[in-house]
Amino acid sequence: MRFDEQFLQEVKERNNIVDLIGSYLPLKKAGRLFSGLCPFHAEKTPSFMVYPDTQSYYCFGCGAGGDAITFIMERENLSYPEAVAFLAERAGMKVPEDDAGRELTDLRQRLREMNREAAVFYHQVLCSDAGRPAREYLENRGFDFNIIRHFGIGFAPDQWRSVSDHLRRKGFHETEMQQGWLYKKTDKGGYDLFRNRVMFPVFDLRGNVVAFSGRTLSKEDPRKYLNSGDTPLFSKGRFLFAMNFAKKFADKSLILCEGNLDVVAMHRAGFQNTVASLGTALTEEQVRLISSYTDRVYLLYDSDGAGQKAIERAIPLLQARGLQIRIPVMTGAKDPDEYLKKFGALRFSKMMEESIDATDWQIRRAGSGMDLQDPAQKAVYFRSLLPTLARLSHVEQDIQLSRLSQQLNIAKEALIADLRIYIKKQAKKKENADRFDLSLAGREHLDKLNPEKNRHFRAARSEELLLGWLMAHPEFYPFCADKIRPEDFITPLNRRIAETLFSNLKAGAGADLCLFRERFTAEETGRISGLIARLPAVTDPEATLQDCIDNILSEGRKKSSEQVAKLDDDDLLSFIDHLRKGKD
Repeated sequence: MRFDEQFLQEVKERNNIVDLIGSYLPLKKAGRLFSGLCPFHAEKTPSFMVYPDTQSYYCFGCGAGGDAITFIMERENLSYPEAVAFLAERAGMKVPEDDAGRELTDLRQRLREMNREAAVFYHQVLCSDAGRPAREYLENRGFDFNIIRHFGIGFAPDQWRSVSDHLRRKGFHETEMQQGWLYKKTDKGGYDLFRNRVMFPVFDLRGNVVAFSGRTLSKEDPRKYLNSGDTPLFSKGRFLFAMNFAKKFADKSLILCEGNLDVVAMHRAGFQNTVASLGTALTEEQVRLISSYTDRVYLLYDSDGAGQKAIERAIPLLQARGLQIRIPVMTGAKDPDEYLKKFGALRFSKMMEESIDATDWQIRRAGSGMDLQDPAQKAVYFRSLLPTLARLSHVEQDIQLSRLSQQLNIAKEALIADLRIYIKKQAKKKENADRFDLSLAGREHLDKLNPEKNRHFRAARSEELLLGWLMAHPEFYPFCADKIRPEDFITPLNRRIAETLFSNLKAGAGADLCLFRERFTAEETGRISGLIARLPAVTDPEATLQDCIDNILSEGRKKSSEQVAKLDDDDLLSFIDHLRKGKD
């Protein structure tokens, strides 16, 4: 969806980035800039910088960057059009839209209204005679009316078209019900997708109902939970159940559970910083959302095999975002809800206080079911721990090896020796693999956003300096435009940036980051923001830019004879003409 450039500029002007970001986190003035702790990854030393001159931000720690729109997208978990609308509303502006954009906006608004109406309907059914089975189920789980009302819990009766008939009477169409994942159209008519289920509305961070999660009351139904599929409002991998409530209590930590009922039970017991993923394994987008609100996560999944495997899968995702991980050791119950019922909130709090870190959990899990008195199994056990131990700092390794030495009754020196041998072997394997990859791919794997950068490192650095300078100082565009074209850029990402930047500057539209956001991902926008943030001091701009241009054009002339041989006649003539111009 495209927005008028003048409108986007006005939206950003009315949402000063220092004030906007300052409303989410403390910022400290540092000369002409502002710094703070990055809201997108865990850190103790500020590496997050806000630039009033360019109305942008950049984190030198994780590479997150962009403008006010990008910040709101990441912080509020919104799409691009939603973020623009959010900022426009904040500034008291109305969003102008083309026909396509207006149609999508109208649809999304209709779906929000429809979901809200459906949620009210489900809740009313729960409170009626028809909802008695669901009420009894919830009462048996220990849920009183206050917590039911707080979460907006309802009941979808065991009827084929109860909610769809209700929504029709309210003026909603079958197409809208299908788009909202409430109704399935068939040759014989159609039916409600949620039937005989306790219904949990799923809210976005602003409190709108965007989807539903239904817990079956039927023992014959193999699907315990049924969650809404992807819609114009909702994608399971982007949302966390109850995050709209938990975000207010997430400053110190978030607790991540498996099921909706666990979350409700936890909130009822006073642990209001609890959320759950919606029928999916934890995703990178959910982890990014978590890291926007806290730097510590408790993994409180079920104690069965599936729950423990889910913890195993979640650990590397959370570690990759720099989050601290704590894992409570839950014994005597299969899930948090049952634990609270059996042992109460005080003992639950003690269990949380005694939780262990991810390394301790992995070490315990590796030894589960093994006879550690048997010498052969001791060796197998320790070998299985080597990958985990190798990732630790020297201090953490020393602590863990001391514990293992006592546990296994093996000299610590022997364990250290084996670990050092393993680390050296892995380093050698990595070195060989890297050398092999370099020979095949020219180090492409080292930069996921711009894979060709390391194959053409000198040219890529010149491209980045040239682009960053033009974005910060658009007045130098005429100087560069006479000497280089976007298609002369060597690396794909920088070529795309150049195409957009040169086009905007030629049209007099400027180099504002908002002009890039529609054509680039959040990660790419962060990279673009970094081009400005990482600009070195330049004493002679024209000489520096000329050097950059020379480096790029020089690399471009190094086409292999094999590449040239593959050109058709027209392309070959164009290539020869390009070479001739480069020599002039």
